[in-house]
Amino acid sequence: MAAHVILLNGTPSSGKTTLVRALHEVLEPAHWYRSLDDFNKGYLPKVWDKARGPWSSPEGRAFFHRMIRGYLLSVRAMAEVGHPVVTEAVILPATRDLYLESLAGLEVYLFGVRCPLAVAQERERARTDRNLGVPIKLDVPEFELVHSHGAYDAEVDTSISTVEECVATLSEALTRPPIAFERMRAARS
Repeated sequence: MAAHVILLNGTPSSGKTTLVRALHEVLEPAHWYRSLDDFNKGYLPKVWDKARGPWSSPEGRAFFHRMIRGYLLSVRAMAEVGHPVVTEAVILPATRDLYLESLAGLEVYLFGVRCPLAVAQERERARTDRNLGVPIKLDVPEFELVHSHGAYDAEVDTSISTVEECVATLSEALTRPPIAFERMRAARS
């Protein structure tokens, strides 16, 4: 029997990784966790940076979509063999169908992780773990589009709630059946 998937969806530097790691510590039964950033490490940094650079090129977009599809299918495979999964997501209009198709038929909890742009920008400037220390530009339309798909099973704002408060909110939501992912699927139809 397939296990559920928990997706924490938000912009870069919204606090997804911090929250998913804290949630991962308290989840019972044990959940499998692998982030998209971890998955990307299967490529040498030079390959990923080169592909990531030309977002507007067809080759760059195709590479990115293949990589996300592979990642999501690995999440699916773990859930299908009975491992509950907790992971991060950046669901944009351009990637929404990849998520919906790759995780079709699974029980998916969709949690929103938010913070104001200024907070995310400050966090991004402080990061040294990607793009050779160069922050991702967050003041782009995608910053708001990541939450444009509709409602969540639960939402948190990491600028006003502690990690512990956010984990409590998400844990409480796991006691109810998930509905947001299926609503997103129905809205697409």
